[in-house]
Amino acid sequence: LFFFSKCALPSLREAVFEKEINAIESDVKSIQNAQEVKISWGVSIINGNEQHVLSVSLINCSDLPTASNELASISKDILHAVTRSLKNKSDYTTFEVKYVNASEKGIIQSSDQLKYLFTPEELGISSDIHQNTDETPSHGARL
Repeated sequence: LFFFSKCALPSLREAVFEKEINAIESDVKSIQNAQEVKISWGVSIINGNEQHVLSVSLINCSDLPTASNELASISKDILHAVTRSLKNKSDYTTFEVKYVNASEKGIIQSSDQLKYLFTPEELGISSDIHQNTDETPSHGARL
């Protein structure tokens, strides 16, 4: 006997920007200097709910503050700079900023990261698809 079950894959919502991604990355670097900025998006399922995430990664930042409240404030500023040009803001349930320290010595690569997560409401964005779950951090949660 064979049993088949229908598997529903989450639908990835691609970020659509009003201006070139390079210009947005430059805006981010004007807020917090970094060797590289990457903007990405993804989707996962948590407790049966689709969670759509827009992520901004800053690699090898210079002069990064150590105080958590300062980093949370900078993270919000970065996300405001990115979402200002985002046409489909309401498609995302979570916005995150990742500060990544990466190094390479020969063939050995290492990295560590610090992540701040925000809900659309915390950024002043209304979202039609947003559903709060116990897994969704709030108040610029530091992970």
